Amino acid sequence: MLYENHKVFKQIVKKLEAGEKVNFLPVKKFSELADVAAANAQTLNRRKKENINLSKIYNKIGQQDRAHRVAFCCSYRYVLVDSQNRANNVHTQRCRDRHCVECQRIKSYVYQERLKRTAIEKIKSDFKADKFLFLTFTLKNPKVTQMRKAMRAMSQAFGMLARRKPFAEIFRGGIRTFEVTRNYAERLKNHCHPHIHAIAQTKADAFNLFIAYIQAEEIKALKKSLRNKRKNIDLLEKEINKINKRYSKLTANKKAEIVKVFFEKNWTECLKKCAEKEGLSWNDEDYAKTEGRAIVDVKQVRAGGEPGAPILTGAGFQEHGEKVINYVLKYSLKEDDKRIFTGDKWSQIFDNQIRGMRMIAPFGLWRSELSKEEDHEYDEKEYFARFESVTDNNAYLAKFDSEYKTETITAAEIKRVKRSQLCLSLDHLNRKYISTIKELKAKLNIALTKTYISKNAEANAINEIVFEINKYNGRIRANFEKLVKYGEYVKGERFYIKTYIQAESYFNNVDLEYQTNIHLFKYNDINKDDRNFKHHVFEYIEEYKREKIDSYQFFDIEPIDVEEYADIEVCEEAPF
Repeated sequence: MLYENHKVFKQIVKKLEAGEKVNFLPVKKFSELADVAAANAQTLNRRKKENINLSKIYNKIGQQDRAHRVAFCCSYRYVLVDSQNRANNVHTQRCRDRHCVECQRIKSYVYQERLKRTAIEKIKSDFKADKFLFLTFTLKNPKVTQMRKAMRAMSQAFGMLARRKPFAEIFRGGIRTFEVTRNYAERLKNHCHPHIHAIAQTKADAFNLFIAYIQAEEIKALKKSLRNKRKNIDLLEKEINKINKRYSKLTANKKAEIVKVFFEKNWTECLKKCAEKEGLSWNDEDYAKTEGRAIVDVKQVRAGGEPGAPILTGAGFQEHGEKVINYVLKYSLKEDDKRIFTGDKWSQIFDNQIRGMRMIAPFGLWRSELSKEEDHEYDEKEYFARFESVTDNNAYLAKFDSEYKTETITAAEIKRVKRSQLCLSLDHLNRKYISTIKELKAKLNIALTKTYISKNAEANAINEIVFEINKYNGRIRANFEKLVKYGEYVKGERFYIKTYIQAESYFNNVDLEYQTNIHLFKYNDINKDDRNFKHHVFEYIEEYKREKIDSYQFFDIEPIDVEEYADIEVCEEAPF
């Protein structure tokens, strides 16, 4: 839509003032998403319905803003349908709520894609012989009111364990995630069950390395116990031979059992220290049934996840690694989360306890590889290359109304929508930066009128503000370069000129608020007395009135040369 074409918005305002009903979305013929994307339409519809149910729970417990945000999550989708009749998402609006299945799924997907670009590439090239362990760490079920402290203690204990010998030497890296479940049994109704699932990349033959360490520690303890006894050389040698013989005869199952106990002993020691540090009470009687140990499950990862499949190695991680990572990440929030968050008192306490907790965290090599990843700038050609095809025949806009219904759109439109969302965020950042610069310039004017103890102090004080202004000016210029690249602005000799406005931003903020498919709000209540709604319309039009932005205002300010400025002070004081 060209910028100068404001007629549509003027018509909206006139109709509202006249008290007429307004239908912002044009009347079109829609088809069911299942007709064009049978492979995953049922899953998308089910997840969206779960979102609406979650929204109703929030509304019921008095969290209307959150209910509103969740209700409109994925209420529309721009999708490309592949030859397998699967809808691939290009753009949608998300709520990012911690209990939203859709948003948690995409969070896991983003993590998975990042690991695919970094850690998986590193493993397949440099660590082909490495193997992997699937680990589960637990503790005695705490009360839900103490869940936050329990999770912090577990997170610290995991880090402490990874730094211990021989774990620090055998583990190369991996990723861990929290899962929290609840039990509806009467005696446990006020408790929760947090536990950690992790994938650990280890050196080749990790079980034998752990056994060798355990064996060496047992011999070391034996030597210490016989150190002060007379004629103990023969006895020592005899006992060492017994230990070596016993370990040499261990079966694979027995080795796994010994390693499991070793993990449990070390995990319990770390967990106890961290729990006491967090102020959690620790009672050894709680672990009496497991011989005083908190349970740890240790399994070797197999290719494809099948019980009889060969042990997965670094060489096969390229093929099976994505599935393995996905298996761990899915625990951060299962799709049956509705059994956890029901809106009752327990789930409200749970929601408060989990706020701000880091549910997914890489460690070791995986963490360092992720930290090396540079910010990936949007490249339209590269982005759309991931899809099977981008044509007018497979591009759709799906809108939810009890089920997703679709309308066909052009490939050019779906590309423009992707660009426009990037442009909106950059525009928002620029407005924020411009506001910050205004505040800094006001601060600079005050600094210029102050009296200082010396020219040196004056120059340093002014330069400090100037450097901040120049930093934000640089960010604005960089953002405008991207906006010009995306086609949102054109750059003249002096001005950035806006080429068009985005109708999507209007629909997202105003029209979606009154969609008939959401039962929390009534579409038919819009009338000329709804001044708040008209304010949205006028505010939107006002926001895009400015057509040209002067690029000169974002030029850097020349800082003061401190040494030269200090010399002026000397000259002024010199007698003539």
